[in-house]
Amino acid sequence: MIADVYIETSIKWNQVKDGVVGIAISTVDPENAKSFFGKVNSCSESAAVLYGFKNALKYLDQADEICLNLSCFPVADAFMNNWPAMWQINEFKNKKGVEIKNREIWEDVTALLKQRKVTVKYKEFNGYRNWLIAECSRRAQKYES
Repeated sequence: MIADVYIETSIKWNQVKDGVVGIAISTVDPENAKSFFGKVNSCSESAAVLYGFKNALKYLDQADEICLNLSCFPVADAFMNNWPAMWQINEFKNKKGVEIKNREIWEDVTALLKQRKVTVKYKEFNGYRNWLIAECSRRAQKYES
C-alpha cells in the first residue's frame, strides 16, 4: 500500500521557537484520510517536521511505500539523497564524523521506516499543503494569544 503524507509547520527555517505541526495522511481509500495537529516547543522547522513524520509513521504500519509531501528543504533533501540510510550506517554522523542535527529524531524515524521506500515531493502544489499551512498558522496564532 502507498500512503501520501503531508507535513507542514508554522515554524520557518532555522528559527527555534514554539509552533504547530500539521499532518495529513491519505491512502488508497480517501474516506479514511486522517489529519492531526500538535504543538511543538523550542524547535526548528526541520525538527518540527521530523516530529510530525515520526508521529505519522505510527499510523502507517500497512504502508510499504510513503510519498512524503513537504516544504522543509533540509528534510526533503535528506530523503532525496538517501542520507538517513547512510547516517544509520555511520552511527548518525556526517562524512566529517560530526553528529548530525536532530540525531535522536532521525534515529527514531529511520527505525520506524523499517526499509520502506520513501519518495519526496518538495513544495508541490496540492490542496492538503495549502490547507495545512493555513491551519498551522491559524493554530499558532491561537496559542500565542
